[in-house]
Amino acid sequence: MNRISLLTLCSIGLFCALSSCNGDRDRIAGHYYSESRAYSYYAPKLEVISFLDNSTTAPQSTDAIFVDFFKNGTYVLYFHDFEYGEYTLDSNIVTLHSSDGSEWNLSFAVDSTGERASFSWHTGEYISLGRVDNSRGSKYPFTLDNNRWRIPAGEEGAPESVIERLQQHISFIEKVMVWSNKVKMPIRFQHLPGPLRVVGNGFEVKRPSDTINWCNMTGEDDCELAYQILADIFNSGNLRWRQDGNQLDRLLDVVRQIQRKLEEYKQ
Repeated sequence: MNRISLLTLCSIGLFCALSSCNGDRDRIAGHYYSESRAYSYYAPKLEVISFLDNSTTAPQSTDAIFVDFFKNGTYVLYFHDFEYGEYTLDSNIVTLHSSDGSEWNLSFAVDSTGERASFSWHTGEYISLGRVDNSRGSKYPFTLDNNRWRIPAGEEGAPESVIERLQQHISFIEKVMVWSNKVKMPIRFQHLPGPLRVVGNGFEVKRPSDTINWCNMTGEDDCELAYQILADIFNSGNLRWRQDGNQLDRLLDVVRQIQRKLEEYKQ
């Protein structure tokens, strides 16, 4: 066999392998969310603290959970804890290679509509989730870059790092609101993760004792500092509470004001 024929066969083999890989990723790619609530981050539920590992057992189908598989072979999820990494799919088994070096498997099955899927653990437990398309664009809320505020702090940070985490978190809230409205996801605005909660047409600051998950991510001192920063902004009297427009418009207006105030707070 001459060199040209060998190179051609190798190229065809590589193309087929890549096509198969991309086909598998197309099959699983998407944003998966709990259908037991109106939409993630807005259902009126209490924060539940779980000490289980994601690979241990299926999570409760609450407002907090989600998983995103992206076509580039990466994933981001929050089941019992926040996790991200790379994945491979072999038939109906998805192997998750976490950024912490661990590796675990889930069985995956999607229904005939492509709008729902089930994930099964080795324990025999499973969870059924709704499914919509996702994206790696900067405006899509569930990318890794837009969820870095979930990564626990290694140590207590400087005030600037506390403000940056708050900015990342509030930017995520804004992106969720805009995206969910764009894709017509039904939402309710009663509960948010982190130090803010929706009240009427605006927000109020939650005390650290009411934000255990947030404090676990930031550390006790940084959690208290975040509360003080937000309390200063809210008590300043400089936030404008709109009365016109729909609830989404009013909430987005406040979110963007808070972002501007946080930027001023850094200076």
